[in-house]
Amino acid sequence: MVCEQNAGSDILRNGRTRSFGNWLCLIATALTLAACGSFRGGPPPSIDSAQEKQDFAPYLSGDVLAKFYSPDAQQRGGMAPVQWRDTVIGARLEIIDQNFQTFKNELYAETSGVNLATDLAALGLTGAAAVASSGASRALAAAATGVIGAGTAFNKDALYQKTLPAIFAQMEANRSGVLVRIRGAQTRNATDYPLSLALTDIAAYERAGTLESGIQALTTSATNQDMANKKQLDQLNGLTIVPPDVQARREKFSDYIADRVAKGQKATLDQIAGKLGAAVDANITVEERNILHAFVLKVNGANAAAAMTDLSNQLNPITHETF
Repeated sequence: MVCEQNAGSDILRNGRTRSFGNWLCLIATALTLAACGSFRGGPPPSIDSAQEKQDFAPYLSGDVLAKFYSPDAQQRGGMAPVQWRDTVIGARLEIIDQNFQTFKNELYAETSGVNLATDLAALGLTGAAAVASSGASRALAAAATGVIGAGTAFNKDALYQKTLPAIFAQMEANRSGVLVRIRGAQTRNATDYPLSLALTDIAAYERAGTLESGIQALTTSATNQDMANKKQLDQLNGLTIVPPDVQARREKFSDYIADRVAKGQKATLDQIAGKLGAAVDANITVEERNILHAFVLKVNGANAAAAMTDLSNQLNPITHETF
């Protein structure tokens, strides 16, 4: 409304002033959005985190371990050691989960809000340049270029934003892995799984929810996959082109394996893998690749036809086929 009035005061001098003022209003709005902070990634939590931390205070303080080992049950509010252990675990995991969710929301909002404000500001400046006088137009166009340049720089950070779902997914996987260990250990008594060990696992659970942990796990996974791929490539580099009749027999075997996979005949594939010396895998498609890889390495070179016949005879009791 203020922008409308400011623009309207000069409307008799220049018919473009009102439009110019409206564009400036848009720019101001964009800058206000940027100044107001980040947009929320979702509704505020229904749980009062501060109040919950206050309620959980007895289980978050540093003397929880001394109370666990104390012979006086009153130190633990009348709880047995195993009950006290599990209560401390539950309280701390709840707070860690709340902090992790807050961290995710803030990180998402950090990038999303700035990007929107940058886009709106650039739009406002270029629009205002179109309706302003020549001198002002040049100045506004230059300013728009600066804002767009800032937006381009920000978009480098936006690339990071696009990777957040993958990193968060890995962080969740890391966290759930530690949580499985904790829950399994909680089935044991207080002697076999004392609170001192539980606190170590809880610390690992919290560390699993960090960007560093997620990126490190993704990097390790990618590195391991790259090494496995390079090993297979090294083996495949020695392959030769086989005669057309042998190639046709290899394709018949490949079709047979694909049919077993489609029908879910894992037991048959396991037997074939054993004959070929291929690795058995719980994932049937991975096992299929292992079988075909081992098969191609064996049916290769100048003796490919003989090797094909030999393998066909070896596999016949399993496949009841001639390849």
